[in-house]
Amino acid sequence: MNKYIARQIIDDMKQRYPEVLKKLRVVVRKRKGHKRHEYGLFHKGRYDFEIVRWEKLQEKLEYLHRNALRADLAARMEDYTYSSARNYILGDNTLIDLDPLPI
Repeated sequence: MNKYIARQIIDDMKQRYPEVLKKLRVVVRKRKGHKRHEYGLFHKGRYDFEIVRWEKLQEKLEYLHRNALRADLAARMEDYTYSSARNYILGDNTLIDLDPLPI
């Protein structure tokens, strides 16, 4: 299913936003013995992780909030505009309106 969705996205971008597709620098490579191209827009494979404890949920939420720090987009988690950390730490629901989990 993942390849099918990626194919739809790429076909749509070719028709509607060809300049954006070029800017994404989508890796195109030919498979040996195949004429078909494989577009590397998504990660290969999947990593499913079932969260069954509140501690694990808190750990994963913290990981997501730290992504902005790892990418040098903000100095603190709550400083990144598009992070739900603003909701949890500052109680700011102006941009993202959510009901924070009781963690």
